[in-house]
Amino acid sequence: MLGKYCGRMESHQQSGGRDESQE
Repeated sequence: MLGKYCGRMESHQQSGGRDESQE
């Protein structure tokens, strides 16, 4: 989970947290 979130963290800043809602 941590490794997955670590990769999403980069998209989180770029997408503005939109990636979190998609997954």
